[in-house]
Amino acid sequence: MPPRRELELPHGAHLITEKRLEASDVTSTQCRFFLPISEEINEVLTQSERVMLLEKFETVKVKVVDSIQRYYDMDFKKWPSVNDRLVLNHGWMQLVKDNHLQKGDVVELWSYRQDSHLCFAVKIYERSKRNISSSD
Repeated sequence: MPPRRELELPHGAHLITEKRLEASDVTSTQCRFFLPISEEINEVLTQSERVMLLEKFETVKVKVVDSIQRYYDMDFKKWPSVNDRLVLNHGWMQLVKDNHLQKGDVVELWSYRQDSHLCFAVKIYERSKRNISSSD
């Protein structure tokens, strides 16, 4: 089996956030990754995506790639009970499981476009103190 290659970000990728994962980000009963509405998010959204997410509270279907190039279909939406937060869900927990993510791990979330569609890349930046490598 050939060795796995580390994810190379596409040209034009934008760093959205670096986040130390909280228990709520990796708990199967919560099934979502919270991120704040920020200038970085606003810069990468199209006008129609902004309207869908922030005004109409609709879901934007996105692809998310992990550090070893596994792809996940996810929903990107504004969380109804929290005004200044967006979430990635419906597929997030599979990414958590596949990458053995735990509370305390640090991830970077990058955005990019593929054929004009909004996509995200999750890079595991730092593992909490335990013995699991990022190539699992």
